[in-house]
Amino acid sequence: MKAINNYLVIDDVVEEQSVGGMSMSSSDTKHMRAKRGKVISNGEVTSVAIGDEIFYDAARVFKVIVEGHDKPLTIIRINEVIAVI
Repeated sequence: MKAINNYLVIDDVVEEQSVGGMSMSSSDTKHMRAKRGKVISNGEVTSVAIGDEIFYDAARVFKVIVEGHDKPLTIIRINEVIAVI
């Protein structure tokens, strides 16, 4: 799958987070609007590279199921990127 224009295809990164010394599982962080992902395809007009890890606004995403992948992929516009890690 290849992203075009200003879109990114990302794979969600599930990780355990620590907040103030307390460990939070992925089920505890579901309510958080910012999510972490890894770019697997970038459009021509984007400033992030394949393999970059990013934080993005999870309220404005498209989920697609692609044959050959074990879980849905996320498609976002470059405008939804909050930070590149």
